[in-house]
Amino acid sequence: MALNESLKDLQMKGMNALHKTVLKLSGGRVLNSFGAMPVVELHTIGRSSGKRRSTMLTAPIHDDGTYVLVASKGGDDRDPDWFRNLLANPQI
Repeated sequence: MALNESLKDLQMKGMNALHKTVLKLSGGRVLNSFGAMPVVELHTIGRSSGKRRSTMLTAPIHDDGTYVLVASKGGDDRDPDWFRNLLANPQI
């Protein structure tokens, strides 16, 4: 993996951890949405580790408890880890 890709991955993981921390410390009042998009915490099972994983995502389309999640990894050409975990184990 190229250094640039490793740095992007590290940045994304750091942002995810920071987001979770701010949400927890604020009691869910801060960073619970991005514009009109609600924030969703997705829990998956790691495809290699078998460990429970969670990631913070936004849902651009939502209605009556149904949420559309976009596996874009911030516009990267690679699939996000949560998406690959979901393909390996679709139980969320």
